[in-house]
Amino acid sequence: MSGGSTLLSILLTIVTITSKICVVQAEDSIQYWTDYAIVPKRCITYNDNDQIMYSMYDKSTNYCTDTPMGTYVASVPTFVNAYLEQAEDNANDEGIEYTYPDASMYLDCVYKQINGVDYYLHLGCADDGSNSLAVNIYTDAQCTEPSVINGYDDANIQMDISIPFEKCTPCVIWMDKNDDEVDDAYYVNKQTNAPLCSTMWMYKEECNGKCQRIGLNNASSSEGWNKADKILLTVLSLFGEYVI
Repeated sequence: MSGGSTLLSILLTIVTITSKICVVQAEDSIQYWTDYAIVPKRCITYNDNDQIMYSMYDKSTNYCTDTPMGTYVASVPTFVNAYLEQAEDNANDEGIEYTYPDASMYLDCVYKQINGVDYYLHLGCADDGSNSLAVNIYTDAQCTEPSVINGYDDANIQMDISIPFEKCTPCVIWMDKNDDEVDDAYYVNKQTNAPLCSTMWMYKEECNGKCQRIGLNNASSSEGWNKADKILLTVLSLFGEYVI
């Protein structure tokens, strides 16, 4: 084969591969979110990371009773940040000023010095159930090493963020609007700008069989201690009379 033919063959191969990649990317992207829905399943610790397990559906009119497009995981801060952005978007659409909850400050790893000891706080899963969140205590600045006392790592901090676990939530929530209030751009924006679903689709990681088994085990296990018991046994033993 001549040099020119070889070069042509290589170029054709590159074009073919690039075309296939573009097709996959096009199929994976979603422009209009009107008919989609999301269901946060539970909060689990998977691959040593607190994550939200969720399923996505392409027919919201079925109230998420059909087979999902897939079940995925994303870190707790990633999911919660997108959820709060969606809440803010919904509030703005209603003409209401949105105030972010206090616990949102722990979407990042936050340093605290308590009784002369360095600790770090970060939003994650609660120890007393897979359907609630908590501010967790860590010993490192990356919030990867939990500070565990008696098997628990939750801080005694009021949690004012509630995720609607096991609830089918449409990606696009329409507000009552008079035709005089909006134009065509409003309807297009509502369908293309869905902060929660678009972010979760972008950052999704497949929740494989092992991941889903962890979720099922968490959901079926006995809850054991309630919140008051847990705080008494752990956080107060760690911080004494100090309350964060």
